[in-house]
Amino acid sequence: MHAAFRAGLSVTLLLAFPFVGVGVGAGGVAAGVALGGRPGAQIALIGLGVLIALGFALVSALNTRLAVPSGPKLTRRDQPELWHAVAELAELAGTRPPDEITLIGEVNAAVREDTKLLGLRAGKRYLMIGLPLLAGLTVAELRAVLAHELGHYGRGHTRLAAVTYRGAEALERTVDRLDRGPVRWVLDRYARLYALVAKAATRAQELQADRVMVATAGRDAAANALRAISTLGPAWEAFNRRYARLAIQADRTPDLLLGFHSFLVHPAQRDWLADLVEQVLDSQPESAFDSHPSMRRRLAAIAEVEEQAFEADARPAWALLTDPRTTVPALESELIARELGPRASWADIVRLAAAAEARHGAGLLAKAVLDSGLGRTGAIGEVVQALRRGQVAELAEPVRWPGATDEEVVAELLADTVVTALLESGRAYHQLDWGGPWQVRLSDGRRFDATRLTGPAVADRNLVDALGRNLQALGVPPQFVCHLDPEEEVEDTEPPLVGVFSSLQLGRAPKDLLVYGSGLLVLPLSRWVWFKRGFGGLIGGSERMERKRIALLTERGYPALREVKGADWIPLAEVSGGSFSRKRTVGYLTIEFAEGAPLKFAITNFTEDYGDAHEGLRAFFQAKAAV
Repeated sequence: MHAAFRAGLSVTLLLAFPFVGVGVGAGGVAAGVALGGRPGAQIALIGLGVLIALGFALVSALNTRLAVPSGPKLTRRDQPELWHAVAELAELAGTRPPDEITLIGEVNAAVREDTKLLGLRAGKRYLMIGLPLLAGLTVAELRAVLAHELGHYGRGHTRLAAVTYRGAEALERTVDRLDRGPVRWVLDRYARLYALVAKAATRAQELQADRVMVATAGRDAAANALRAISTLGPAWEAFNRRYARLAIQADRTPDLLLGFHSFLVHPAQRDWLADLVEQVLDSQPESAFDSHPSMRRRLAAIAEVEEQAFEADARPAWALLTDPRTTVPALESELIARELGPRASWADIVRLAAAAEARHGAGLLAKAVLDSGLGRTGAIGEVVQALRRGQVAELAEPVRWPGATDEEVVAELLADTVVTALLESGRAYHQLDWGGPWQVRLSDGRRFDATRLTGPAVADRNLVDALGRNLQALGVPPQFVCHLDPEEEVEDTEPPLVGVFSSLQLGRAPKDLLVYGSGLLVLPLSRWVWFKRGFGGLIGGSERMERKRIALLTERGYPALREVKGADWIPLAEVSGGSFSRKRTVGYLTIEFAEGAPLKFAITNFTEDYGDAHEGLRAFFQAKAAV
């Protein structure tokens, strides 16, 4: 089926949806009036709810506009070479170039057109280029990506984007406002039919744009660009997880793209990315609801397209920018790395962040020695003495973390202490490693792995004497100690949220009950909320309203919720037991205390259980009963 026909069919389904919704709603009202009585009234209310939900959705969708891309603008005056390349590609694609180019912080490139009169009248065109693409692609590959996006303009794919966006939003919001039932089932199936047709149209459009990409940039550049982009997302995430976080720890602003480029070309990452491409190609499923064809299908289609000879340009894509040495850092600061502190090299950032991590680990071990009563100062000599006595479990008890054995915890923290001692005496330093992210080296340049020194002694007390001799040879004094900074000793006061019981009733007062890992937070609930939920039930949207309210409630966070007027915090340590019960048609949640009267919450028709609140409390009550 031709792409244009699929696109036209999807638009037809969207334009027909309001008439379908009106037909279902009006039909329900008419049927209810004809039937009469209580059943007829219920059917009529359901039909009325569909009409109201459709009206809200249509008004909301029609008032929604495609957002103007946010980010730094790359103007013709500032970036003439980039604009020249884009104009050249647009001419080859047979289309008008964009009116505005915006740099975004995503691993992506996209186009948008703000059309008028249901797509019949052309509007302002936007081109978005992802910042990571400038470091992860060559000039030839970036030209291929831009040619693909301009191909969407040339084939008219962006003309109806605004219409389909608003129509799809109206459809989705209408279905979302309806509670579960036969009406929602019917409209949901209609939405699935639209999605099936619309996704088929977008897949065909992607293949059309790929053909434009080959014709204007070359087959090799097109295929290489697709393979590169398939791995740039995971690579960017890995780079940020391993390295960008270090800049935050060090309070320094890095040359982000320069670092990302160095990360990508490191042999360890090149091998990983080469394997990752094949994994992506092998793991991509093909579904009728996918918006893009699979990568293998796109590569196979590209291989069949005839092409002219194109000269490869292997320069980094940022070479298209004017004076990238100054332009790229400025763009980074605006998009990603703002307010991190003074600019610094990656070597300095690694040195600062790695030293801070080692000091933190050393401080945790010193605190564990004091908290466990195994020493009076927390010095490394006291740690060695505890190991001689075989007191690994006692050392680990105050600092255990999930998924690690006591031996692993103590060995790692002791290694941090050794490294910190060597750093402070000038006998070691941290070295940037784009396969690492860092290595510890002794002052003579030898690589030093502290865990290979500490691990055997922690695992076998017979090797502790050898550890002591090695520490003496390294120049680590027994009295060395590194305590945590005062702000590091402040514990995180926000306990994990297990779940929420919304709209319970305590006596005659409506309440929300938030279940945390260490206690229960009872919050007052306005009766106005109950009234709105009742009205929401009339239009079939009470569940949606409650989900949204709970999401906004939990986003406020534990410290802010504790400050709510009328909030009551109940530590689990004060709870002696409890139960869930039912009397006739009403359910109850009872919370008992060793001293004082129990709290008995009524589970109302409006009560919802979000997360694991019910199962978490039930398990807690069972554990209490077993003691």
